[in-house]
Amino acid sequence: MKISTLYPNKENIVTDSNMPIPIEVALFLEESKRDEYKPNRFYFNYPAQWCTANKGESIIGVRNIYINARRRKLEFKLYVRKYYRHDFDNLQKLNPDMNIDEIYKLIEEYRKSEVSYNIVSWLATDRDLREVFSDVQEQMTKVFEEYNKYNSAINQKLKANLEKELDQLNTEISSIIYQMDNETDEAKKKDLRKQHDLKSAEMIKKYEELDRVGKPLFSQEKTGLRWKRDVQMDGYYDYSRNMFIETIFSPLNEEKKSEDNNLVDIDRYNYYVDFKIDFVQRPYENNVQDNSINQIYDFVDVMNIGKESFQNDPNKYLNKWMREIKFENVWDRHSCKVYSSFACDSSKGYLGNSQIFYDTIKYFKLNSTDQQFWIEFYSARHNNIPVTIPLNESFNIELQFMPFHKMLYV
Repeated sequence: MKISTLYPNKENIVTDSNMPIPIEVALFLEESKRDEYKPNRFYFNYPAQWCTANKGESIIGVRNIYINARRRKLEFKLYVRKYYRHDFDNLQKLNPDMNIDEIYKLIEEYRKSEVSYNIVSWLATDRDLREVFSDVQEQMTKVFEEYNKYNSAINQKLKANLEKELDQLNTEISSIIYQMDNETDEAKKKDLRKQHDLKSAEMIKKYEELDRVGKPLFSQEKTGLRWKRDVQMDGYYDYSRNMFIETIFSPLNEEKKSEDNNLVDIDRYNYYVDFKIDFVQRPYENNVQDNSINQIYDFVDVMNIGKESFQNDPNKYLNKWMREIKFENVWDRHSCKVYSSFACDSSKGYLGNSQIFYDTIKYFKLNSTDQQFWIEFYSARHNNIPVTIPLNESFNIELQFMPFHKMLYV
């Protein structure tokens, strides 16, 4: 049967025997090439049979675009050290040319604490980076509790000894005051007054030490008060640098505020907390990085660590203590806005949002004779911020390539 019986007024009649069939194609990230200077852009080749066909006007239809987040097992070792801000600040004033590590080594061992733990975090396909902090929170809490259990008893003994010294000083000061009240010789009275002042200054100093006696204990309370946690993870968009950054930090490192700020917790500014991180990095030989799929590299993939131009250099982190650890250009594992070079009829080349099936296929007319096209990813929440898809994550885009435009109407 000819279609002309249904559409008698149409010209250029198409019959069943020569009706064009669209080329259905599913493209995956693995078939693309990442742009060297724009890591959120991927290049694909058009299907060979479509490029060589006599297709008239070129029409491309988009069925869906999906970013396929893998289930990840993040393994890394996290070191945490905590020490009194008072000790550090005083030593820093005396040694202005020393770095943090050098000053830390000068602090007495009984006045600083350090722990470490091999963190394992299972990141499901539908979870974002908050899941990692949830695992860090749970696992470090247990480590802190064990450390505190052992050292709190030692600290109590040190505190008891300090309280005995305070009692002794108080007795000595009382005795000096009694002697002063009964002394008539001005020279001896002046000497007693000097002894009184020295003993009083010593007592004030020891009372100040009473709040900082022994090794600092760790805290990871789940109260929602940020400064109750020694370890915190957070991710945020840096709008000035156009990237998403994941951080490991401690609220205790915040700058001390003025007294009229009505601090909720006076212990909040008593300490500094530093971090060090260790992980398995990808092999790098002859200026080439091994980017093959392997679960042991899940942590460096998710945190965008490696030797590629768009990654965070591992040397930035390994064997280094920091007040804050930052992983830049990380994917927040949420959906993206997608743009393409073939969407020239759309505003700014916009294809659509990922993770959506287009019930009505989106059609675009191709106005060039290029043999390839590109796809770009941007944050769905902040569409001006590019998204760097991590190594060994994937995406797929299902397309229709039309032999010629009339099949849209037949």
